[in-house]
Amino acid sequence: MEGWMTELFRLSAAASWTALAVLVVRLLLKRAPKIYSYLLWLLVFLRAALPVSFSSVFSVQGLGQLGRAALFRIGTMGMRSGGTPDAAGQAVGLAQIAAALSTETGAGSLSLGRAQGLAKTAADGESIFFLLGVLWLVGVCLFLLGSLYSFWKLKRTVAFAVRVEEGVYETDRIKTAFVLGIFRPRIYLPKGLSSSDVRLILEHERAHIRRHDHQIKAAAWLILLLHWFNPLLWVSFWLMGRDMEISCDESVLKNLDGQGRADYGDALLALAAPARGLKGTPLAFGENDVCIRIQNALRYRKAKGSVTAAAVLLVALTAVGCMSDPVQASSERDGARLTKDDAQLAFAREFASAAVNRDADTVYAMLAPKLQERAEEFGIFMQDGVRVMGFSSPFAGEDLEVSYMPEDSIQEYRIEYRVTALTSSPELYMWKGWLTLEPDGETYQVTNWLSRMYTEVAAMDDCINAYGQGIWDFTAYDLGGQTAGEWLQQHFEEGADPDYYGGFTDPGYALEKCLHLEGGEVKEIAPQKGQSWIRITYGWEYGEAVFEMAQVKEDGVWVPVKLLEIRSDQQ
Repeated sequence: MEGWMTELFRLSAAASWTALAVLVVRLLLKRAPKIYSYLLWLLVFLRAALPVSFSSVFSVQGLGQLGRAALFRIGTMGMRSGGTPDAAGQAVGLAQIAAALSTETGAGSLSLGRAQGLAKTAADGESIFFLLGVLWLVGVCLFLLGSLYSFWKLKRTVAFAVRVEEGVYETDRIKTAFVLGIFRPRIYLPKGLSSSDVRLILEHERAHIRRHDHQIKAAAWLILLLHWFNPLLWVSFWLMGRDMEISCDESVLKNLDGQGRADYGDALLALAAPARGLKGTPLAFGENDVCIRIQNALRYRKAKGSVTAAAVLLVALTAVGCMSDPVQASSERDGARLTKDDAQLAFAREFASAAVNRDADTVYAMLAPKLQERAEEFGIFMQDGVRVMGFSSPFAGEDLEVSYMPEDSIQEYRIEYRVTALTSSPELYMWKGWLTLEPDGETYQVTNWLSRMYTEVAAMDDCINAYGQGIWDFTAYDLGGQTAGEWLQQHFEEGADPDYYGGFTDPGYALEKCLHLEGGEVKEIAPQKGQSWIRITYGWEYGEAVFEMAQVKEDGVWVPVKLLEIRSDQQ
Protein backbone atom coordinates (compact mmCIF):
# COMPACT_ATOMS: atom_id res chain seq x y z
CA MET A 1 0.00 0.00 0.00
CA GLU A 2 2.87 2.38 0.82
CA GLY A 3 4.42 1.99 -2.62
CA TRP A 4 1.11 2.55 -4.40
CA MET A 5 0.17 5.63 -2.35
CA THR A 6 3.64 7.14 -2.74
CA GLU A 7 3.47 6.73 -6.52
CA LEU A 8 -0.07 8.13 -6.61
CA PHE A 9 0.99 11.25 -4.68
CA ARG A 10 4.02 11.66 -6.95
CA LEU A 11 1.84 11.53 -10.06
CA SER A 12 -0.70 13.88 -8.51
CA ALA A 13 2.02 16.41 -7.64
CA ALA A 14 3.39 16.26 -11.19
CA ALA A 15 -0.13 16.77 -12.58
CA SER A 16 -0.63 19.74 -10.23
CA TRP A 17 2.45 21.54 -11.53
CA THR A 18 1.30 20.77 -15.06
CA ALA A 19 -2.15 22.23 -14.30
CA LEU A 20 -0.62 25.43 -12.93
CA ALA A 21 1.56 25.75 -16.03
CA VAL A 22 -1.45 25.20 -18.30
CA LEU A 23 -3.45 27.86 -16.44
CA VAL A 24 -0.69 30.38 -17.16
CA VAL A 25 -0.22 29.36 -20.81
CA ARG A 26 -3.99 29.33 -21.35
CA LEU A 27 -4.02 33.07 -20.60
CA LEU A 28 -1.46 33.60 -23.36
CA LEU A 29 -3.69 31.66 -25.76
CA LYS A 30 -6.74 33.81 -25.08
CA ARG A 31 -7.00 34.98 -28.70
CA ALA A 32 -6.01 31.63 -30.24
CA PRO A 33 -8.50 28.91 -31.24
CA LYS A 34 -9.69 27.02 -28.19
CA ILE A 35 -8.53 23.69 -29.61
CA TYR A 36 -5.04 24.55 -28.36
CA SER A 37 -6.24 25.21 -24.81
CA TYR A 38 -8.19 21.96 -24.97
CA LEU A 39 -5.06 20.06 -26.01
CA LEU A 40 -3.13 21.55 -23.10
CA TRP A 41 -5.59 20.12 -20.57
CA LEU A 42 -4.89 16.65 -21.93
CA LEU A 43 -1.31 17.06 -20.68
CA VAL A 44 -2.60 17.36 -17.10
CA PHE A 45 -4.41 14.03 -17.22
CA LEU A 46 -1.62 12.29 -19.11
CA ARG A 47 0.84 13.45 -16.43
CA ALA A 48 -1.51 12.16 -13.72
CA ALA A 49 -1.69 8.73 -15.36
CA LEU A 50 1.73 8.00 -16.87
CA PRO A 51 4.43 6.81 -14.42
CA VAL A 52 7.23 7.24 -16.99
CA SER A 53 8.71 10.41 -18.43
CA PHE A 54 11.82 11.84 -20.08
CA SER A 55 14.34 14.52 -19.10
CA SER A 56 14.39 18.10 -20.36
CA VAL A 57 15.97 21.39 -19.35
CA PHE A 58 12.55 23.01 -19.92
CA SER A 59 10.77 20.85 -17.33
CA VAL A 60 8.38 22.68 -15.00
CA GLN A 61 8.52 19.78 -12.54
CA GLY A 62 11.70 21.16 -10.98
CA LEU A 63 9.51 23.83 -9.39
CA GLY A 64 7.99 21.11 -7.24
CA GLN A 65 11.15 20.18 -5.36
CA LEU A 66 10.40 22.50 -2.43
CA GLY A 67 6.83 21.27 -2.35
CA ARG A 68 8.04 17.68 -2.33
CA ALA A 69 10.27 18.41 0.65
CA ALA A 70 7.35 20.00 2.48
CA LEU A 71 5.16 16.96 1.81
CA PHE A 72 7.85 14.63 3.12
CA ARG A 73 8.15 16.80 6.22
CA ILE A 74 4.40 16.63 6.82
CA GLY A 75 4.53 12.88 6.31
CA THR A 76 7.30 12.41 8.83
CA MET A 77 5.43 14.62 11.33
CA GLY A 78 2.51 12.22 11.07
CA MET A 79 4.76 9.26 11.71
CA ARG A 80 5.87 10.75 15.01
CA SER A 81 2.54 9.83 16.55
CA GLY A 82 3.69 6.30 17.29
CA GLY A 83 7.11 6.81 18.84
CA THR A 84 9.92 9.08 19.90
CA PRO A 85 11.25 11.81 17.59
CA ASP A 86 14.34 9.74 16.87
CA ALA A 87 12.27 6.74 15.94
CA ALA A 88 10.08 8.88 13.72
CA GLY A 89 13.10 9.84 11.70
CA GLN A 90 13.77 6.17 11.02
CA ALA A 91 10.34 5.06 9.85
CA VAL A 92 10.87 2.15 7.45
CA GLY A 93 8.84 -0.61 5.89
CA LEU A 94 8.85 -3.99 7.62
CA ALA A 95 10.69 -5.51 4.70
CA GLN A 96 13.37 -2.83 4.93
CA ILE A 97 14.15 -3.80 8.53
CA ALA A 98 15.54 -7.10 7.31
CA ALA A 99 17.67 -5.22 4.81
CA ALA A 100 18.85 -2.83 7.51
CA LEU A 101 20.03 -5.81 9.56
CA SER A 102 22.22 -6.97 6.68
CA THR A 103 25.77 -5.67 6.80
CA GLU A 104 25.93 -5.86 3.01
CA THR A 105 23.64 -2.85 2.69
CA GLY A 106 26.14 -0.78 4.63
CA ALA A 107 23.76 -0.07 7.49
CA GLY A 108 25.91 -2.14 9.81
CA SER A 109 24.64 -4.48 12.51
CA LEU A 110 21.81 -3.34 14.75
CA SER A 111 21.06 -4.30 18.30
CA LEU A 112 17.91 -6.27 19.01
CA GLY A 113 16.43 -3.29 20.83
CA ARG A 114 17.16 -0.99 17.88
CA ALA A 115 15.58 -3.49 15.47
CA GLN A 116 12.49 -3.72 17.68
CA GLY A 117 12.26 0.06 17.74
CA LEU A 118 12.46 0.17 13.96
CA ALA A 119 9.81 -2.54 13.71
CA LYS A 120 7.43 -0.60 15.96
CA THR A 121 7.91 2.59 13.96
CA ALA A 122 7.58 0.67 10.71
CA ALA A 123 4.23 -0.65 11.90
CA ASP A 124 3.14 2.92 12.71
CA GLY A 125 4.26 4.11 9.26
CA GLU A 126 2.52 1.24 7.51
CA SER A 127 -0.64 1.93 9.51
CA ILE A 128 -0.66 5.53 8.29
CA PHE A 129 -0.21 4.49 4.67
CA PHE A 130 -2.88 1.82 5.13
CA LEU A 131 -5.28 4.44 6.54
CA LEU A 132 -4.52 6.81 3.65
CA GLY A 133 -5.09 3.94 1.23
CA VAL A 134 -8.44 3.08 2.78
CA LEU A 135 -9.58 6.73 2.70
CA TRP A 136 -8.49 7.03 -0.92
CA LEU A 137 -10.33 3.84 -1.89
CA VAL A 138 -13.50 4.97 -0.10
CA GLY A 139 -13.37 8.25 -2.02
CA VAL A 140 -12.92 6.45 -5.34
CA CYS A 141 -15.84 4.16 -4.61
CA LEU A 142 -18.14 7.02 -3.56
CA PHE A 143 -17.40 9.10 -6.67
CA LEU A 144 -17.67 6.04 -8.92
CA LEU A 145 -21.00 4.99 -7.42
CA GLY A 146 -22.30 8.55 -7.72
CA SER A 147 -21.33 8.66 -11.40
CA LEU A 148 -22.90 5.26 -12.12
CA TYR A 149 -26.09 6.36 -10.37
CA SER A 150 -26.25 9.58 -12.41
CA PHE A 151 -25.64 7.60 -15.59
CA TRP A 152 -28.37 5.12 -14.67
CA LYS A 153 -30.84 7.96 -14.04
CA LEU A 154 -30.00 9.54 -17.38
CA LYS A 155 -30.43 6.22 -19.17
CA ARG A 156 -33.88 5.89 -17.62
CA THR A 157 -34.73 9.44 -18.72
CA VAL A 158 -33.97 8.69 -22.38
CA ALA A 159 -35.18 5.10 -22.36
CA PHE A 160 -38.23 5.97 -24.49
CA ALA A 161 -36.50 8.40 -26.86
CA VAL A 162 -37.62 8.09 -30.49
CA ARG A 163 -35.07 7.38 -33.20
CA VAL A 164 -35.23 10.09 -35.88
CA GLU A 165 -32.19 8.98 -37.91
CA GLU A 166 -29.10 6.82 -37.55
CA GLY A 167 -27.53 7.55 -34.15
CA VAL A 168 -29.92 10.43 -33.36
CA TYR A 169 -32.81 10.25 -30.87
CA GLU A 170 -35.44 12.74 -29.72
CA THR A 171 -37.40 12.98 -26.48
CA ASP A 172 -39.48 15.52 -24.59
CA ARG A 173 -37.95 14.50 -21.24
CA ILE A 174 -34.69 16.45 -21.71
CA LYS A 175 -33.97 20.18 -22.01
CA THR A 176 -30.66 20.09 -23.90
CA ALA A 177 -28.82 18.08 -26.53
CA PHE A 178 -26.01 15.73 -25.57
CA VAL A 179 -23.94 12.71 -26.60
CA LEU A 180 -24.30 9.57 -24.50
CA GLY A 181 -22.08 6.49 -24.68
CA ILE A 182 -18.46 5.54 -25.26
CA PHE A 183 -18.19 2.87 -27.96
CA ARG A 184 -21.62 3.37 -29.54
CA PRO A 185 -22.38 7.03 -28.84
CA ARG A 186 -25.86 8.37 -29.50
CA ILE A 187 -27.02 11.95 -29.90
CA TYR A 188 -30.12 12.94 -27.92
CA LEU A 189 -32.14 16.03 -28.83
CA PRO A 190 -34.99 17.74 -26.98
CA LYS A 191 -38.29 17.96 -28.88
CA GLY A 192 -39.49 21.27 -30.24
CA LEU A 193 -36.30 22.46 -31.99
CA SER A 194 -36.57 24.03 -35.42
CA SER A 195 -35.08 22.20 -38.40
CA SER A 196 -32.30 24.81 -38.74
CA ASP A 197 -31.44 24.48 -35.06
CA VAL A 198 -31.36 20.70 -35.34
CA ARG A 199 -29.00 20.87 -38.34
CA LEU A 200 -26.49 23.10 -36.53
CA ILE A 201 -26.69 21.21 -33.25
CA LEU A 202 -26.12 17.90 -35.01
CA GLU A 203 -23.02 19.32 -36.70
CA HIS A 204 -21.69 20.24 -33.25
CA GLU A 205 -22.45 16.87 -31.68
CA ARG A 206 -21.07 14.91 -34.62
CA ALA A 207 -17.89 16.96 -34.41
CA HIS A 208 -17.57 15.73 -30.81
CA ILE A 209 -17.89 12.15 -31.99
CA ARG A 210 -15.43 12.59 -34.88
CA ARG A 211 -12.86 13.99 -32.44
CA HIS A 212 -13.54 11.18 -29.92
CA ASP A 213 -14.34 13.80 -27.26
CA HIS A 214 -16.79 11.41 -25.60
CA GLN A 215 -14.00 8.88 -25.07
CA ILE A 216 -11.40 11.46 -24.05
CA LYS A 217 -13.69 12.93 -21.41
CA ALA A 218 -14.55 9.51 -20.02
CA ALA A 219 -10.84 8.63 -19.75
CA ALA A 220 -10.11 11.96 -18.04
CA TRP A 221 -12.95 11.26 -15.60
CA LEU A 222 -11.51 7.88 -14.67
CA ILE A 223 -8.12 9.51 -14.03
CA LEU A 224 -9.86 12.19 -11.96
CA LEU A 225 -11.48 9.48 -9.83
CA LEU A 226 -8.01 8.20 -8.89
CA HIS A 227 -6.96 11.74 -7.94
CA TRP A 228 -10.27 12.84 -6.38
CA PHE A 229 -8.36 14.44 -3.46
CA ASN A 230 -6.60 16.93 -5.77
CA PRO A 231 -8.63 20.14 -6.29
CA LEU A 232 -6.41 21.26 -9.18
CA LEU A 233 -7.49 18.23 -11.21
CA TRP A 234 -11.16 19.05 -10.58
CA VAL A 235 -10.54 22.57 -11.86
CA SER A 236 -8.68 21.12 -14.84
CA PHE A 237 -11.55 18.74 -15.67
CA TRP A 238 -14.10 21.55 -15.56
CA LEU A 239 -12.02 23.93 -17.68
CA MET A 240 -11.18 21.14 -20.12
CA GLY A 241 -14.92 20.56 -20.61
CA ARG A 242 -15.49 24.25 -21.30
CA ASP A 243 -12.59 24.49 -23.77
CA MET A 244 -13.73 21.26 -25.42
CA GLU A 245 -17.19 22.69 -26.07
CA ILE A 246 -15.96 26.03 -27.35
CA SER A 247 -13.36 24.41 -29.62
CA CYS A 248 -16.11 22.19 -31.02
CA ASP A 249 -18.25 25.30 -31.62
CA GLU A 250 -15.33 26.84 -33.50
CA SER A 251 -14.97 23.74 -35.69
CA VAL A 252 -18.55 24.38 -36.84
CA LEU A 253 -18.33 28.17 -37.00
CA LYS A 254 -15.31 28.18 -39.32
CA ASN A 255 -17.52 26.75 -42.10
CA LEU A 256 -20.36 29.29 -41.63
CA ASP A 257 -20.87 32.80 -42.95
CA GLY A 258 -22.03 35.77 -40.88
CA GLN A 259 -25.71 34.78 -40.99
CA GLY A 260 -24.85 31.19 -40.25
CA ARG A 261 -22.95 32.24 -37.12
CA ALA A 262 -25.95 34.27 -35.97
CA ASP A 263 -28.17 31.21 -36.55
CA TYR A 264 -25.72 29.11 -34.58
CA GLY A 265 -26.00 31.56 -31.68
CA ASP A 266 -29.79 31.21 -31.84
CA ALA A 267 -29.43 27.42 -31.78
CA LEU A 268 -27.29 27.66 -28.63
CA LEU A 269 -29.86 29.97 -27.06
CA ALA A 270 -32.54 27.35 -27.68
CA LEU A 271 -30.50 24.98 -25.50
CA ALA A 272 -29.91 27.47 -22.70
CA ALA A 273 -31.82 25.46 -20.08
CA PRO A 274 -29.53 23.85 -17.46
CA ALA A 275 -28.66 20.22 -18.08
CA ARG A 276 -29.48 19.01 -14.60
CA GLY A 277 -29.39 15.34 -15.54
CA LEU A 278 -25.81 15.43 -16.73
CA LYS A 279 -24.02 16.39 -13.52
CA GLY A 280 -21.37 13.86 -12.51
CA THR A 281 -21.93 11.81 -15.68
CA PRO A 282 -18.75 11.58 -17.76
CA LEU A 283 -20.36 9.39 -20.42
CA ALA A 284 -22.67 12.22 -21.47
CA PHE A 285 -21.96 15.87 -22.09
CA GLY A 286 -24.11 18.59 -23.57
CA GLU A 287 -24.54 22.25 -24.17
CA ASN A 288 -23.25 23.91 -20.98
CA ASP A 289 -21.86 27.44 -20.39
CA VAL A 290 -24.23 28.64 -23.11
CA CYS A 291 -23.79 32.37 -22.39
CA ILE A 292 -20.01 32.16 -22.81
CA ARG A 293 -20.39 30.07 -25.94
CA ILE A 294 -22.89 32.49 -27.51
CA GLN A 295 -20.54 35.40 -26.86
CA ASN A 296 -17.68 33.43 -28.41
CA ALA A 297 -19.83 32.58 -31.46
CA LEU A 298 -20.74 36.23 -32.02
CA ARG A 299 -17.11 37.35 -31.69
CA TYR A 300 -15.67 34.48 -33.71
CA ARG A 301 -13.12 35.33 -36.39
CA LYS A 302 -10.85 32.91 -38.17
CA ALA A 303 -7.39 33.01 -36.57
CA LYS A 304 -4.55 34.51 -38.54
CA GLY A 305 -1.75 32.24 -39.66
CA SER A 306 0.72 33.97 -37.36
CA VAL A 307 -1.54 33.43 -34.34
CA THR A 308 -1.97 29.76 -35.20
CA ALA A 309 1.78 29.27 -35.66
CA ALA A 310 2.53 30.96 -32.34
CA ALA A 311 -0.11 28.83 -30.61
CA VAL A 312 1.31 25.60 -32.05
CA LEU A 313 4.81 26.55 -30.91
CA LEU A 314 3.61 27.50 -27.43
CA VAL A 315 1.65 24.28 -27.04
CA ALA A 316 4.65 22.22 -28.17
CA LEU A 317 7.00 23.94 -25.70
CA THR A 318 4.44 23.55 -22.92
CA ALA A 319 4.07 19.85 -23.72
CA VAL A 320 7.84 19.34 -23.44
CA GLY A 321 8.01 21.32 -20.20
CA CYS A 322 5.07 19.58 -18.57
CA MET A 323 5.66 15.99 -19.68
CA SER A 324 9.39 15.93 -18.85
CA ASP A 325 11.35 15.68 -15.62
CA PRO A 326 14.33 17.92 -14.78
CA VAL A 327 17.71 16.81 -16.08
CA GLN A 328 20.50 16.16 -13.63
CA ALA A 329 22.86 19.11 -13.16
CA SER A 330 25.87 17.04 -14.14
CA SER A 331 24.44 15.52 -17.34
CA GLU A 332 25.63 16.35 -20.85
CA ARG A 333 24.75 19.86 -21.99
CA ASP A 334 24.70 21.43 -25.42
CA GLY A 335 25.89 18.15 -26.96
CA ALA A 336 29.30 18.41 -25.31
CA ARG A 337 31.10 15.07 -25.12
CA LEU A 338 31.94 14.01 -21.58
CA THR A 339 35.31 12.64 -20.64
CA LYS A 340 35.45 9.13 -19.22
CA ASP A 341 35.72 10.41 -15.65
CA ASP A 342 32.95 12.98 -16.12
CA ALA A 343 30.69 10.34 -17.66
CA GLN A 344 31.23 8.05 -14.68
CA LEU A 345 30.47 10.84 -12.22
CA ALA A 346 27.38 11.82 -14.20
CA PHE A 347 26.15 8.22 -14.10
CA ALA A 348 26.97 7.97 -10.38
CA ARG A 349 25.08 11.22 -9.68
CA GLU A 350 22.01 9.94 -11.51
CA PHE A 351 22.17 6.69 -9.54
CA ALA A 352 22.72 8.46 -6.21
CA SER A 353 19.85 10.87 -6.89
CA ALA A 354 17.55 7.95 -7.63
CA ALA A 355 18.74 6.10 -4.52
CA VAL A 356 18.21 8.96 -2.06
CA ASN A 357 14.82 9.79 -3.61
CA ARG A 358 13.67 6.14 -3.45
CA ASP A 359 13.21 5.76 -7.21
CA ALA A 360 13.27 1.99 -7.10
CA ASP A 361 12.80 1.37 -10.83
CA THR A 362 15.73 3.62 -11.81
CA VAL A 363 18.03 2.17 -9.14
CA TYR A 364 17.15 -1.39 -10.13
CA ALA A 365 17.76 -0.69 -13.83
CA MET A 366 21.23 0.77 -13.11
CA LEU A 367 22.38 -2.20 -11.01
CA ALA A 368 24.45 -4.96 -12.59
CA PRO A 369 22.51 -8.23 -13.05
CA LYS A 370 24.35 -9.87 -10.15
CA LEU A 371 23.13 -7.07 -7.84
CA GLN A 372 19.60 -7.17 -9.28
CA GLU A 373 19.41 -10.79 -8.14
CA ARG A 374 20.13 -9.54 -4.60
CA ALA A 375 17.82 -6.52 -4.83
CA GLU A 376 16.06 -7.28 -1.55
CA GLU A 377 19.38 -7.03 0.29
CA PHE A 378 19.48 -3.39 -0.80
CA GLY A 379 15.93 -2.71 0.36
CA ILE A 380 14.30 -3.03 -3.11
CA PHE A 381 11.05 -5.01 -3.07
CA MET A 382 8.00 -5.68 -5.20
CA GLN A 383 4.87 -4.56 -3.38
CA ASP A 384 1.40 -4.79 -4.96
CA GLY A 385 3.04 -5.03 -8.37
CA VAL A 386 5.12 -1.87 -7.80
CA ARG A 387 8.85 -1.82 -7.11
CA VAL A 388 9.55 0.15 -3.91
CA MET A 389 12.58 0.83 -1.77
CA GLY A 390 14.04 2.64 1.18
CA PHE A 391 13.01 4.69 4.13
CA SER A 392 9.93 6.88 4.28
CA SER A 393 11.99 9.34 6.32
CA PRO A 394 14.47 11.02 6.59
CA PHE A 395 14.16 12.59 3.15
CA ALA A 396 17.14 13.85 1.17
CA GLY A 397 18.15 17.48 0.88
CA GLU A 398 19.34 19.15 -2.32
CA ASP A 399 23.10 19.17 -1.60
CA LEU A 400 24.06 15.90 -3.28
CA GLU A 401 27.82 15.67 -3.91
CA VAL A 402 29.55 12.96 -5.93
CA SER A 403 33.33 12.51 -6.12
CA TYR A 404 36.08 9.97 -6.63
CA MET A 405 37.50 8.43 -3.48
CA PRO A 406 41.20 8.93 -2.62
CA GLU A 407 43.56 6.38 -4.07
CA ASP A 408 44.45 5.04 -0.61
CA SER A 409 40.79 4.33 0.28
CA ILE A 410 39.06 0.95 0.19
CA GLN A 411 39.63 -0.20 -3.37
CA GLU A 412 36.39 -2.08 -4.03
CA TYR A 413 34.59 1.27 -3.97
CA ARG A 414 35.66 3.94 -6.44
CA ILE A 415 33.06 6.74 -6.07
CA GLU A 416 31.48 8.33 -3.00
CA TYR A 417 28.25 10.31 -2.77
CA ARG A 418 27.13 12.47 0.15
CA VAL A 419 23.83 14.16 0.91
CA THR A 420 22.13 15.57 3.99
CA ALA A 421 18.87 14.03 5.14
CA LEU A 422 16.14 15.61 7.24
CA THR A 423 13.32 14.53 9.52
CA SER A 424 10.43 16.57 10.86
CA SER A 425 11.93 16.78 14.37
CA PRO A 426 13.94 18.46 12.72
CA GLU A 427 17.16 16.48 12.84
CA LEU A 428 19.86 16.38 10.17
CA TYR A 429 21.78 13.29 9.14
CA MET A 430 24.72 12.59 6.87
CA TRP A 431 23.86 10.01 4.24
CA LYS A 432 26.77 8.47 2.34
CA GLY A 433 27.13 5.86 -0.36
CA TRP A 434 30.01 4.14 -2.13
CA LEU A 435 29.93 2.75 -5.67
CA THR A 436 31.97 0.81 -8.16
CA LEU A 437 31.06 1.13 -11.84
CA GLU A 438 31.84 -0.98 -14.87
CA PRO A 439 31.19 -0.16 -18.54
CA ASP A 440 27.92 -1.46 -19.98
CA GLY A 441 27.83 -0.65 -23.69
CA GLU A 442 27.77 3.13 -24.04
CA THR A 443 26.92 3.62 -20.37
CA TYR A 444 27.78 2.02 -17.01
CA GLN A 445 26.33 -0.30 -14.42
CA VAL A 446 26.77 -0.45 -10.65
CA THR A 447 28.71 -3.57 -9.68
CA ASN A 448 29.25 -2.75 -6.00
CA TRP A 449 27.15 -0.60 -3.71
CA LEU A 450 27.38 0.26 -0.02
CA SER A 451 25.36 2.93 1.79
CA ARG A 452 25.12 4.28 5.31
CA MET A 453 23.10 6.90 7.12
CA TYR A 454 24.84 8.13 10.28
CA THR A 455 21.95 7.77 12.71
CA GLU A 456 24.37 7.22 15.60
CA VAL A 457 27.72 9.02 15.88
CA ALA A 458 29.03 6.96 18.77
CA ALA A 459 32.80 7.15 18.30
CA MET A 460 35.53 9.43 17.06
CA ASP A 461 35.74 7.61 13.72
CA ASP A 462 32.00 8.13 13.18
CA CYS A 463 32.41 11.85 13.83
CA ILE A 464 35.25 12.12 11.33
CA ASN A 465 33.35 10.16 8.66
CA ALA A 466 30.04 11.97 9.18
CA TYR A 467 31.15 15.52 9.93
CA GLY A 468 34.75 15.70 8.77
CA GLN A 469 33.63 17.97 5.93
CA GLY A 470 31.57 20.19 8.22
CA ILE A 471 28.09 20.32 9.76
CA TRP A 472 24.95 22.22 8.84
CA ASP A 473 24.13 25.59 10.34
CA PHE A 474 20.76 25.15 12.08
CA THR A 475 20.29 28.93 12.12
CA ALA A 476 20.46 29.01 8.31
CA TYR A 477 19.11 25.65 7.08
CA ASP A 478 15.80 26.52 5.39
CA LEU A 479 12.70 24.45 6.09
CA GLY A 480 10.33 26.23 3.72
CA GLY A 481 10.26 29.69 5.31
CA GLN A 482 11.71 28.76 8.70
CA THR A 483 15.20 27.79 9.71
CA ALA A 484 15.73 24.56 11.61
CA GLY A 485 16.49 26.62 14.73
CA GLU A 486 13.27 28.65 14.41
CA TRP A 487 11.32 25.42 13.94
CA LEU A 488 12.72 24.00 17.18
CA GLN A 489 12.10 27.28 19.01
CA GLN A 490 8.48 27.40 17.86
CA HIS A 491 7.80 23.87 19.06
CA PHE A 492 9.49 24.62 22.38
CA GLU A 493 7.33 27.73 22.89
CA GLU A 494 4.15 25.87 21.91
CA GLY A 495 4.89 23.19 24.48
CA ALA A 496 4.85 20.42 21.89
CA ASP A 497 6.31 17.19 23.29
CA PRO A 498 8.01 18.95 26.26
CA ASP A 499 10.07 15.88 27.15
CA TYR A 500 11.80 16.22 23.78
CA TYR A 501 11.75 19.89 22.73
CA GLY A 502 12.10 21.18 26.28
CA GLY A 503 15.56 19.67 26.52
CA PHE A 504 16.93 21.92 23.76
CA THR A 505 17.43 24.72 26.28
CA ASP A 506 20.41 22.61 27.46
CA PRO A 507 23.22 23.03 24.86
CA GLY A 508 24.67 19.59 25.57
CA TYR A 509 21.30 17.90 25.02
CA ALA A 510 20.71 20.00 21.89
CA LEU A 511 24.08 19.05 20.42
CA GLU A 512 23.51 15.34 20.98
CA LYS A 513 20.00 15.38 19.52
CA CYS A 514 20.74 17.53 16.47
CA LEU A 515 23.89 15.63 15.49
CA HIS A 516 23.08 12.19 17.02
CA LEU A 517 26.18 12.14 19.22
CA GLU A 518 26.34 9.14 21.54
CA GLY A 519 28.84 7.25 23.66
CA GLY A 520 30.69 10.37 24.81
CA GLU A 521 30.15 13.42 27.00
CA VAL A 522 30.29 17.20 27.07
CA LYS A 523 33.73 18.14 28.39
CA GLU A 524 33.67 21.92 28.25
CA ILE A 525 31.32 24.83 27.52
CA ALA A 526 32.92 28.23 26.91
CA PRO A 527 31.08 31.52 26.18
CA GLN A 528 31.81 33.10 22.80
CA LYS A 529 30.47 36.27 21.13
CA GLY A 530 28.33 37.11 24.12
CA GLN A 531 25.79 35.05 26.02
CA SER A 532 23.98 33.64 22.96
CA TRP A 533 27.08 31.92 21.47
CA ILE A 534 29.20 29.17 23.00
CA ARG A 535 32.00 26.75 22.16
CA ILE A 536 31.22 23.24 23.32
CA THR A 537 33.68 20.34 23.41
CA TYR A 538 32.30 16.82 23.11
CA GLY A 539 34.67 13.92 23.75
CA TRP A 540 34.89 10.17 23.15
CA GLU A 541 37.51 7.64 24.20
CA TYR A 542 39.91 8.45 21.39
CA GLY A 543 39.34 12.13 20.71
CA GLU A 544 37.04 15.10 20.84
CA ALA A 545 35.26 17.61 18.61
CA VAL A 546 34.69 21.32 19.21
CA PHE A 547 31.44 22.87 18.01
CA GLU A 548 30.04 26.38 17.89
CA MET A 549 26.43 26.74 19.05
CA ALA A 550 23.93 29.61 19.06
CA GLN A 551 20.85 30.32 21.14
CA VAL A 552 17.92 31.11 18.83
CA LYS A 553 16.22 33.34 21.40
CA GLU A 554 17.02 34.48 24.92
CA ASP A 555 16.15 31.63 27.31
CA GLY A 556 15.32 29.60 24.22
CA VAL A 557 16.72 26.58 22.42
CA TRP A 558 20.34 26.01 21.41
CA VAL A 559 21.40 24.72 17.99
CA PRO A 560 24.77 23.81 16.42
CA VAL A 561 26.21 26.24 13.89
CA LYS A 562 29.72 25.08 12.99
CA LEU A 563 32.27 22.34 13.60
CA LEU A 564 35.42 24.17 14.66
CA GLU A 565 37.90 21.36 15.26
CA ILE A 566 38.34 17.58 15.51
CA ARG A 567 41.14 16.27 17.73
CA SER A 568 41.90 12.59 17.41
CA ASP A 569 44.10 10.72 19.91
CA GLN A 570 44.57 7.76 17.58
CA GLN A 571 47.97 7.31 15.98
